[in-house]
Amino acid sequence: ILGEVGQGFDVAQSSSILYGRPNLAAVSLGLHEAALTLTTQYVSSRPRHGKTVADLAVIRNRLGQMNARLLMAQILAYHAADMLDHGLPCDAELCAAKGLGHELAAETGRDAMELHGANALTEGRPLERVWRDMQTTYAPAGTGEVQRIRLAQALLHEHGHPDHHTPHTQWSARHAHHPRADPATTP
Repeated sequence: ILGEVGQGFDVAQSSSILYGRPNLAAVSLGLHEAALTLTTQYVSSRPRHGKTVADLAVIRNRLGQMNARLLMAQILAYHAADMLDHGLPCDAELCAAKGLGHELAAETGRDAMELHGANALTEGRPLERVWRDMQTTYAPAGTGEVQRIRLAQALLHEHGHPDHHTPHTQWSARHAHHPRADPATTP
């Protein structure tokens, strides 16, 4: 038995919402960064008319967009994790970090696949595995649709909408009395 008898739902929600979402956001970040790094290396070493593919403005534009997505995902994930570490209510931030983190990584993954061309799908190539692994971050702890529904419910509740399905207390607030130890003060 984990926790108190009859409190299994709270234990499951705590694991899924409070720790599953930031963990999946972190996995998405790592895969996102790997896709960007592999693509940058690939286009920088791919010859084209005495230069490299990376010398083309259209390729630099795509790399810049991929990098901007990574930065957005990092900001979302770090902000949500910081709030969680400080015991603050952060359900919406966790939903956004998990849901958008995956979506941003998947967009960069698609760009990476296109920029690698046929080489992207060659079995044993690092990008092929990164792309496959990206797909595993979508469903756990709620799909993108679930994350957006939760974000809408929080917004509606905030504005007084009488939706009986809208949770009145955030899961993170329910567990705020158990803030994680501050690494700066932990021996």
